[in-house]
Amino acid sequence: MKPIIICTLIGATGFALSACNNSENDNAPAVNPVPGFIQGNIQRTHYDGVTDDLLTAGLGATGLGSSTAPAFSDPLNPSSGELRQLAIYNNYRALVDTSAGGGYGEFFGPGVGNGTEGLIPGHEYIAFMTVPGSDVPVTVMAQIPDSFDPQNPCMITAPSSGSRGIYGAIGTAGEWGLKKGCALVYTDKGSGTGAHNLETNTAQRLDGTLTAAAEPVQFRADLTDAGR
Repeated sequence: MKPIIICTLIGATGFALSACNNSENDNAPAVNPVPGFIQGNIQRTHYDGVTDDLLTAGLGATGLGSSTAPAFSDPLNPSSGELRQLAIYNNYRALVDTSAGGGYGEFFGPGVGNGTEGLIPGHEYIAFMTVPGSDVPVTVMAQIPDSFDPQNPCMITAPSSGSRGIYGAIGTAGEWGLKKGCALVYTDKGSGTGAHNLETNTAQRLDGTLTAAAEPVQFRADLTDAGR
């Protein structure tokens, strides 16, 4: 395995261990401090498993199985939640056969062994990190289902294949681990779907929304204004 991937997985694992310090008590002792390789803020969201969730982004097994992709209320200004939902929909279906008669909903899928629609509540932590030998930001994410048992912990690493984004393994390792109450650690290895629009000079934040400001983004070309 390439050294950069090994470093990414080790780093992402450290990030997950920090995320597992999930106390809601403000007076809880400070354990598992944020690793020094994390860039910027850690984005933390809890999904209730009713309106939204870790595995299906609120679409449920029916929504993921539908050939109709979720639409944006404003196509030119999608919200971060809408972007996440579409990313999970596309990444799930890219690696999982949801066609009729293919086994979806019978042998595999969010609802198999996990209720009708298979929504999984829990916390999601996502951040950028640095990797030695590379100046490209690496996106890492930890998903901690509410069913995670600290007394009997399990953790699954789920690096995205190829150039898929951070949700690239959501339908494979993600589904398997979340159903079993495991913490999931994802990474795009720094080879994900971030893009830099040279005309508008906008790039994607962690949540996929666009910015032209000098802040951490998924990718920004090393060009001057004149070069653009």
